[in-house]
Amino acid sequence: MTEVLITGAGGFLGRNLVEALARQGCRVIACDISCPPTSLQTSGSHPSNVHWRELDVSREESWREMTCKPDIVISAAAITPGDDDPDPPRTAEVNLMGCLRALHWAKSRGVHRFIFTSSSAVYRGIRTDRDVLDEDLPVDPPTSYGKSKVAAEKFVNLYSDRGQMGEAFSVRLPSLYGPWERPTGVRPNMSAVYSLVRAAHGGYPLRVSRTGAARDWTYAPDAAAAIGHLALRSEPTDVPVINVSTGRFVYPEEIVTVLQNEYPEHDIKMVPDAASADVHITPTSGERPMRVERLARLQYQIDDPPTHSLRHYARWVADYPEMLDLR
Repeated sequence: MTEVLITGAGGFLGRNLVEALARQGCRVIACDISCPPTSLQTSGSHPSNVHWRELDVSREESWREMTCKPDIVISAAAITPGDDDPDPPRTAEVNLMGCLRALHWAKSRGVHRFIFTSSSAVYRGIRTDRDVLDEDLPVDPPTSYGKSKVAAEKFVNLYSDRGQMGEAFSVRLPSLYGPWERPTGVRPNMSAVYSLVRAAHGGYPLRVSRTGAARDWTYAPDAAAAIGHLALRSEPTDVPVINVSTGRFVYPEEIVTVLQNEYPEHDIKMVPDAASADVHITPTSGERPMRVERLARLQYQIDDPPTHSLRHYARWVADYPEMLDLR
């Protein structure tokens, strides 16, 4: 049985990764700074394949206590502070040093494959004439979060280039939405989709600004399944970074229309005046979708339309209403 160690396993993306890899029959060592409640540990598919461990990725002594020898490590622990970061040292400590300590530990354990979960935030402020965001574009994001991700990617490349482990690469993820998103203290704001579904499920009105802004929205379980595919491939990846996304824009109107159909009794509307809106959906990082040809060459494509995934999410929430923190 393939053993996969996932850091940040209790978080939004991490919890979806745990489920995706457990469903594939892997033994998952799910690590987080503190173990989630028992209800979250045992929910989802194949919980018997999942073994939870406490791990502070930024502390060397915490890594020394990890005696397992996994085949694969997925470094997903992160702090996402937003543009106005109140504590850049802590962001770098987790996002950069957490990745670097994971790399060093993975090398010592003879790990076969190491994957770092980066972000489309690295494309923020980019200047290019291209219609899509390619992995080979030079990046220099203006935020501490984006800079910490770029720096971590470079260390992943360093370990890979020097042949210090079997294989190491990064995946850049767009705006995610879906199951297991909830307030955890490491992100100041939930996604706009979370806010919309929360309003619909809770039965209170919500107004969304009709600004025309769109995002490269991707359903978190689909992104996790793609990363799982890359993790378990028998062939080498042979690229330093991969965009993992649908590769298309989703407009606010599409989201609102699906939720109006799914929750017809509730009051969610688009409004032309941003001043009267409760939710503002701003453009994606780089204001254009990510190119996904590299992912396609690795035999994977995310083609789930938002109509299908939003309906799936709405029905998932009915089984896990506590994730919406409706208090």
